[in-house]
Amino acid sequence: MSDGPAMLSLDAELEAADLAAAVTLVMEACREVPGLPAPRGWRGDDEEAHPATEPVNKALHGVTLAFGSPHEDGAVFRGEEPRRFTFGLDSRQDDRPAAALRPTLHGMAALLTALAMRGVLRRAVVRRLEGGHCLPVLPLVEDATHLLACPVQEIEGSYTDPAPFAAGWDATEKQGALRIHRRAMEELGNPDFLRRILPTHMAMARAARPGTIRFYPPRFAEGEFAVLEAGEPTLTGIGYDASNGSYEFAGHIPSGTDLRCLDLLAAWRIASRGEIEGRPVREVRAVFMDAEQARRGAPLLRAAGVIPCWEDGTGHRRRLEGSG
Repeated sequence: MSDGPAMLSLDAELEAADLAAAVTLVMEACREVPGLPAPRGWRGDDEEAHPATEPVNKALHGVTLAFGSPHEDGAVFRGEEPRRFTFGLDSRQDDRPAAALRPTLHGMAALLTALAMRGVLRRAVVRRLEGGHCLPVLPLVEDATHLLACPVQEIEGSYTDPAPFAAGWDATEKQGALRIHRRAMEELGNPDFLRRILPTHMAMARAARPGTIRFYPPRFAEGEFAVLEAGEPTLTGIGYDASNGSYEFAGHIPSGTDLRCLDLLAAWRIASRGEIEGRPVREVRAVFMDAEQARRGAPLLRAAGVIPCWEDGTGHRRRLEGSG
């Protein structure tokens, strides 16, 4: 059984004079970088096979590359609009150990650098297709992502504070206006990948602009639930109030700690469903002992659909300003 992702998937947006130029540049780059097999041929819309040495027909709207490795799925190109093209490459693990994907992952990183140096790369992401899909989905970063290439302006437009975003990566490479970010390039196995990125991913989540974070039902690979369960609970379910249709959590995040992702997922589940055990839930609240804790928890709580509250010195519960 696999101990890592079933697949690594590279998706990129390219800019070139035409589809033939984009395909040719990618084939040249693949031949140069270690870790990826060289394309041995291509086929166009008519499905006719051509050797890689034959020029690509400029009139084509789609091209698929064939590789010499049985683990590499054919790279697919499509023209989205004039001079804009999408490029996708998948690398399957099959029954190999997770470590077998490491050269491919580094090869994908080298390919992005080579394409950026050629001036053809606009943006790209390399995702895991198993493992790590139990985190908030962030702008640009998504969730189970090893590599991200994007213009620096998009980072500034997606995060209120660039410092947590920058700290979330093990390395960042500058290529003109592009930034190529890498994280957990050596942690291919589950749950090692999740354990490696969890703290910095949640820090990026707190810095994301309001309305840009998304939660989805988690998919736990073996061992990942235990990673998220580590530490003391930060949200404890108090119960349902039928008089106003609310569900309440007691929140506790002492200085130096943060909301656990697992607790956020539990609160989001109730808020997103709008019911618990068949009873309607109008709102979900998290009540903290002081306003400072409520403020620290507010960005992620609001993203999860939870209202941050706190108790004042007289024991009255107050909604944190700006929570609606």
